[in-house]
Amino acid sequence: MLAAALGTALLAAGVAYWFMRPKKASPDEAISRTLAEADDDQRKMMEERCIIVNDADEPVRPATKAECHQWAKIGGEGAMVHRAFSVFLFDHDARLVLQQRSEAKITFPGYWANTCCSHPLWRPEEMELEDALGVKRAARRKLQQELGTDPETLPLSCFHWVGRVHYRAPCDDAIWGEHEIDHVLLALPEGKVPLLPNDNEVQATESFTEAELGEWLDEAPAKGTKVSPWFSVIREKMLPSWWAAVRGVRSAQARGEEVDVAAAMSKVRSEVILRAGDPTEATPVADAAAAGGSA
Repeated sequence: MLAAALGTALLAAGVAYWFMRPKKASPDEAISRTLAEADDDQRKMMEERCIIVNDADEPVRPATKAECHQWAKIGGEGAMVHRAFSVFLFDHDARLVLQQRSEAKITFPGYWANTCCSHPLWRPEEMELEDALGVKRAARRKLQQELGTDPETLPLSCFHWVGRVHYRAPCDDAIWGEHEIDHVLLALPEGKVPLLPNDNEVQATESFTEAELGEWLDEAPAKGTKVSPWFSVIREKMLPSWWAAVRGVRSAQARGEEVDVAAAMSKVRSEVILRAGDPTEATPVADAAAAGGSA
């Protein structure tokens, strides 16, 4: 009798736990909770309208930043992809500025990446392809917002379009992620560019020579330093040739020589889209100007 009563009690407890156990939130519930818990600035930015593109980087339609970054919508075969940009800012010593993303960020918080990474918006001035003006304007806007730069120190002429990379990566929570065709801009300003980071966007900045960056990245896993997937791809596949060209420009300038920076950067520009999933495959673009391929 005692055993039977004990068994009944255990069964009842098990049934009660089954109905009362914490339930795993659905993706939609997790997204809603994340947005509700985000600060006002981050939540407002998730309402911005990004540019959905096809695999050839041709605009298709606008979509909110929140929609563009939901892994359930971007993680599958044929899923939507949006346009992005990545700025690599080099100082007069050819040192590259990196930023660590704020913990307030919804996607990839705390990760280190290149100087500035964001999205041109669905507005005429940021969709212009001639001379890559759309992404250059977006870059100036975000550099000011994230790093407090004075736009006068970063004229459009100091940005040089050098290529695009198509990649996809989930965030740690697998709720959010990235699926982008990322336009890469090398920024070589003539003067110094003071940085005044917005702590809601950026928690740290650091500048590196190429050798210093290599050593820092080698030590990153052991130190628990997180590095963004887009920066990792670009650094491995594309950055070495760009950096060599930048060093050549900065060395010549240090000697007092006049340098055609745009011409120098055009020599390392790629007019194909690097597909990060298979770096051996690249999609040719018939019209370089239509791709934003001017320096």
